[in-house]
Amino acid sequence: ETNREFANECGVDFHGPSTSVVDHFSHALDAQEGTHTSIVAKFTPESSRIAQSGAAPVIYRGVGHSVNADNPLLCTVLTGSSTSYSHNPAKPVTGAPEATGTDTRLVSAVQARNNARVVFAGSPELFSNAFFNAPVTTSDGKTFEKSGNEAFATALSQWTFKERGVLRAVNFTHG
Repeated sequence: ETNREFANECGVDFHGPSTSVVDHFSHALDAQEGTHTSIVAKFTPESSRIAQSGAAPVIYRGVGHSVNADNPLLCTVLTGSSTSYSHNPAKPVTGAPEATGTDTRLVSAVQARNNARVVFAGSPELFSNAFFNAPVTTSDGKTFEKSGNEAFATALSQWTFKERGVLRAVNFTHG
């Protein structure tokens, strides 16, 4: 609950604990168990300053979140595809899901005015060795020996810990 409150203060609202992001059209065939909860994540255009899309897709399995669009310090890094939604996969969808399409956020980042950086992700598996080394066959038939999760996690951690994406002014003078 404390983590959810902290996320809310930063403009991130995680969906209910029993929900998962589901996608029946853009899922990883090798990493899922029939519920289509192991999805292929999409990079957003604004995420290029944090992490870039590689050749292999990033696999995500976990809780989605929504963001406060009025927060200028918040950047969405990964979203679901246009066919994804956030719902409890064990129950039939009878009402509106918590989020649909690319409004289903998977990974978001905040850089505060004091340059502190925070990343929010609802999937510990996104950063696991199992997902780093998982072979992926996407629902459109493309096969990859290894997912793009390791490269994504490396780029994300480098940005978070200010190993990249920092402007430095060195040895400047006024003349």
